[in-house]
Amino acid sequence: MKIQLTRTTAWLFLALVWAGIYLPSLGALEIEGTEGRRIMPARTMVETGDWLVPRLAGEPYYSKPPLMYWMIAGAFKAAGGVSEAAARVPSVLSILLFVTLLVWMPSGLLDVKARFIAGVVFMTIVSFIEKGRLCEIEAAFVSITGMAMVAWLNLRSLRAGRWALWLVPAVIVGIGLLLKGPIILLFYYCTVFCVLITEGRARELARIEHGAGIALMLAIFVAWAVPAALSGHTVESGAGDAGASTIWLAEMASRMNPARIDVPGWAGNVVKSVVDVLPWAVLLPLVWLKGTGGHVAHGQQALYRGAGRALAVAWVIVCLMPGMRSRYAMPLFGLASVLLGVALAGESGWPPVARWWRRALYAFTCACVAVPVAVAIELRTGVLRSFLERHMPGAADVRIAPTVWLTAAAVMALLAASQVLRARGRMTRPMQLAQVTAYLAVVAVLEYAAVAVPLIRQFEQRRPVGRAISEAVPAGETLYAYKLGYQPFMFYVEQPVVYLRRPRDVQQDARYVFAPAPMLEELARRTRKLGMMTAGLWRIVYKGDEYVLMQLHAFRPSEAPAAPDMPAS
Repeated sequence: MKIQLTRTTAWLFLALVWAGIYLPSLGALEIEGTEGRRIMPARTMVETGDWLVPRLAGEPYYSKPPLMYWMIAGAFKAAGGVSEAAARVPSVLSILLFVTLLVWMPSGLLDVKARFIAGVVFMTIVSFIEKGRLCEIEAAFVSITGMAMVAWLNLRSLRAGRWALWLVPAVIVGIGLLLKGPIILLFYYCTVFCVLITEGRARELARIEHGAGIALMLAIFVAWAVPAALSGHTVESGAGDAGASTIWLAEMASRMNPARIDVPGWAGNVVKSVVDVLPWAVLLPLVWLKGTGGHVAHGQQALYRGAGRALAVAWVIVCLMPGMRSRYAMPLFGLASVLLGVALAGESGWPPVARWWRRALYAFTCACVAVPVAVAIELRTGVLRSFLERHMPGAADVRIAPTVWLTAAAVMALLAASQVLRARGRMTRPMQLAQVTAYLAVVAVLEYAAVAVPLIRQFEQRRPVGRAISEAVPAGETLYAYKLGYQPFMFYVEQPVVYLRRPRDVQQDARYVFAPAPMLEELARRTRKLGMMTAGLWRIVYKGDEYVLMQLHAFRPSEAPAAPDMPAS
């Protein structure tokens, strides 16, 4: 039975694809990258009840505005506890939110086919699958930025009232300001300027409705920024105390400072910004192909061309930043997906595009089938384990165990292979190819969850360190971290943690103190002054750096405080 494509069926299919790509084993791996810098302030908010000023390792943390921390803290509250999965939920939900707006918001530019294909493109960009499964800012910021641009384009295409045209996107931009600061204005206004210039209506920027939109987006941001500034919390730096605005200006200046440019690194990041759009980077030139968008209604032609120019202009501006990183171009994923969806829905460049797309899907299908077959052979013969025992004795315990994810992936891969073989002569329409692409992406992620995740977990570093500290400190005790700074493994410490910055901060109620090893003598002098002695000492090594965990107690008159020794942990 053939199912008619409507916005309802399109959203249901895309929601299933979203669940298949972004939910399997979401919390299985330890925190990585900058995840700890998002999770730890959120955890502190939940523990202290102070949601105004983000704190990292006991210090005010203004590197980014607070929205990401609020979302993660809210997820912790909703989940009833702190975990990797709960921390990553806001990122994956933001992706679903973008897809929902893409499918359901009325538009004169996007028909249901373009919406569907754009949703598939957005969710199957390989680099975005990686970022979208982490609690870093990128996934949420890419989604919010895409929503702002798509909302404005849709309202423009409908010839909506001036107030709606400027105020509705302004709310989304204001949320983006709370998420990552003013950088969202670059992408949003590139779209606005290029479309209005293409339409010959740039004078509309001088209207009062646009001014009201600017005031609204700033008001949303100021509602947090002013109370945070008035709180008086600053960050100690070499140049004195720094507030949020000082930190943000310094960060922006570092990106634009020509003196700091590393030409080979800069060039590599420019290339990587294109590679990050794979597999769709291969088809993205269709957006600017002559004749592309010919199927778009006559009244929407200038809108489509202007949006295409905005995509190119914004990318060039980002690439011209001396401190450019490839991730800086990721907020363009939403606009790129929409434009490519429109181009493919109109079958621009067909049939050569269809022919190469089908060939890529055949190869991808073979790879998806090969993975469960290879795992089945390994489980039966133990070839990989024998190889590891001979050449990598330390990794001999690594095993691939059959899981529900692998079973599901194997079944889906075989079904995909049978359907692709049966329909290979009939897979000629972009809708069909997009559906198969989405299906195979889900299969690939399930195989990743079944095979790669268990292997990666064997080499975790942060979780074991945090748990070792938790096991050494009795339940109910408070751990005092002395001059520790930010360390991601502290996320896995179950006991309450109090961060200390100066020797005088160490008081007699401190029973367990954790510090970098070079601070040991400084701590010993302070504890002797307090009349305390070391009852136990553990050494912990993390990435080549040594840390010590000290157990302290007050010494009795018959005892003499001695210099602490360093027994092995």
